[in-house]
Amino acid sequence: MKIKKYIEYGQGMNANEEVSLWIKVNLKNHLEKNEENQDDVEHVIDYLVSGDAPKRLKKMSFLQAKSNTDKWLKKLIKKGSNIKELDSDVETVLELEDGFRWVKLVGENAYKREGFLMSHCVGGYFGNGKLIYSLRDAKNNPHCTVEKDQQIKGKGNGNIHPKYISYVVSFLEWTGMQVSDNEMKNLGYVNIDSIKEDISDENISSAYKGKYLPLDYAFKDKQGNDYWNLDFLNYFDFLDLDLNINVPWTLIKTASNYLVNKLNKTSKYEHNAKNASSGNNAKNALSGYNAKNASSGNYAQNASSGDYAQNASSGNYAQNASSGDNAKNASSGNYAQNASSGYNAKNASSGDNAKNASSGNYAQNASSGNYAQNASSGDYAKNALSGYNAKNASSGNNAKNASSGNNAKNASSGNNAQNASSGDNAKNASSGNNAQNASSGDNAKNASSGYNAKNACCGNYSYIDSTGKKSVIAAIGRNNKVKGKIGSWITLAEYDSNNLIKEVKSAMIDGDKIKEDTWYKLVDGKFKEV
Repeated sequence: MKIKKYIEYGQGMNANEEVSLWIKVNLKNHLEKNEENQDDVEHVIDYLVSGDAPKRLKKMSFLQAKSNTDKWLKKLIKKGSNIKELDSDVETVLELEDGFRWVKLVGENAYKREGFLMSHCVGGYFGNGKLIYSLRDAKNNPHCTVEKDQQIKGKGNGNIHPKYISYVVSFLEWTGMQVSDNEMKNLGYVNIDSIKEDISDENISSAYKGKYLPLDYAFKDKQGNDYWNLDFLNYFDFLDLDLNINVPWTLIKTASNYLVNKLNKTSKYEHNAKNASSGNNAKNALSGYNAKNASSGNYAQNASSGDYAQNASSGNYAQNASSGDNAKNASSGNYAQNASSGYNAKNASSGDNAKNASSGNYAQNASSGNYAQNASSGDYAKNALSGYNAKNASSGNNAKNASSGNNAKNASSGNNAQNASSGDNAKNASSGNNAQNASSGDNAKNASSGYNAKNACCGNYSYIDSTGKKSVIAAIGRNNKVKGKIGSWITLAEYDSNNLIKEVKSAMIDGDKIKEDTWYKLVDGKFKEV
């Protein structure tokens, strides 16, 4: 149950009766009707147990608490912005390689500085008797904050950056610290207690504390074959915060090896039904809630109209479709097609020429195959592609598009959209206000028609065209050119014969010195019409 972990979190924070009741009633009601954001919820609980929260919380909604929490955090960060940490404010407890070390926070300055640099509330923990540790680099910058036997947090209470996870795990092993399954999930680890009877003894012996393994681990069954559990999908966000594809596809590819042996075929009309097929040209259909479909055969077809359905196929030319809310579709086969019209749907495909489409709000699309195409019309959708010549399109507000393939194309018409492409010859287009476009590939093209848009390109021979007012345009590659509307700012770079930066210059398009809707490049330190 969702609320249980937050009740335990509150207990760990020594929440009083008023806060505990708010979690059990107000928070529970909110989570039953809205999408869960663990970081936001934990931030709110941190605020409620602080001395700055009101004494009576019965009538405070989650949204009101969230608004108060945001103001509280800004206040804490502002207070800590000028804090200087003394050597006596920390105690080194474990030395690591490359100058990294784990320190215990001792002085009040250390707590406040940690809270400021990590954008969380640990600055208010001083004097409450809790043991707080921090992972510091050679320059004494923090990268992870740990509360003994309770929390493991990255910046902003988020997940730990992958390059620091080994340092965190080694620290946990060194201290023998106990943390919750949820905190281990933040490190990319899954509790294997429920599958120990199915996986190999070698897997079990390799687990941290005998119960945790990383999700990208080579899971094997008792016979030494690849092991996969459809419940693993519950542990994945198909896209992480940086819009990187976050799915170990080896797990998807071995899905049916487990399902064929473990799942019983049931009526396609039953709730919680499970279907599995390994044959070519197989077809699976489910209309029940919480249904699960899996097929490893070529040309397989999966369809489910039930809420919370899950579809997985590793065969070529597979097709997955789901109209239920919170559905999940995954396919690793070439030319696979995924479609979902439900809210909060997730689509993922690693095959070449795959197609992903979702019309639901909060949908997430991910594809690593070449020539893949992603489309989403729902609000807050996320699209990510690493394949060549990939295409991303989203018409929803606050959509995010990312592609690392060459010749990729990103398009979004929603407000506050974000487009990013690192491939050569990439094209980004956004018509929404406050949109952000970024491209690092050569010969890229960025275009935005919304107000206050931000366009950036660091590739060579690229150009940016913005028709929105008060936009910010930056092209810092060689031989780049830009144009925009009056009131917008432009930035260009100039290089010498050795391809080293000679000068970077910015100016506002005022209609006089810098004309509107006119292409410019930087030549001899001056903006020149081209």
